[in-house]
Amino acid sequence: MKLTNILSAITLCMAGLSTALADDRTNPVWEISSIRGECRISFKEQADRIGQGHVIVQRGNCPFSVKSYEVASGGDILLLSASGDLLARATPEYDGFYEGTYGDGDFFELDFIGSRKDGKSSSKQQGSQTSGLFGETDGCVRYVDDRRCADGADIGLPGRPFNWHPIHSRTDLIVRFMANKTSSVTGQVSEGVCVEVRNCTERLLNNEVWCEVEWQTGKHGWVLKQDKDFVYAHTSCG
Repeated sequence: MKLTNILSAITLCMAGLSTALADDRTNPVWEISSIRGECRISFKEQADRIGQGHVIVQRGNCPFSVKSYEVASGGDILLLSASGDLLARATPEYDGFYEGTYGDGDFFELDFIGSRKDGKSSSKQQGSQTSGLFGETDGCVRYVDDRRCADGADIGLPGRPFNWHPIHSRTDLIVRFMANKTSSVTGQVSEGVCVEVRNCTERLLNNEVWCEVEWQTGKHGWVLKQDKDFVYAHTSCG
């Protein structure tokens, strides 16, 4: 093979690699996390179909193999297999953050990270934007399920050390190994479940209240009870 042909082939390969890397830097990057694994994926929207696209980059241990997506009515994101079968459905909780189920009802989170080009942090790190989206500017902390302003008894720590009250989930709660949103996922507390509290902490810089709960017999972990916008579990049960 002539040297000029070899150089041409190398040039074409480098051009293809540069295009792929550019896609990774400029297209939206999302993080999928569940008890079965975590990964980051990058979507590219089809030029002729708004709200539909395919995965161009996937890194990590995804709990399912997503190849494309569609935006459904109501803003839900449908994650599809290579054959177009529905793998998972994610519902928006606030701007850039979705929750949903896949498989036999396993829970997962879909979180907008940003892109390498813009250097944005995840929507969870930026903080919830739901108040602005819903036009709720009165500043009250709301229940996540019905958007009512929360009662004073349900805001803040549910008791005090050695006298913690149980909490009652108002939505599905992710159980994490430690009391922060970047800690590994270890389980889930379903909506409408009362759980015993072992300990709680208030993270003042993030306006978050985390509680260590017994989510299964003999299994403990941390759940987010409240942040600056919403109460995810109210104090006491019944």
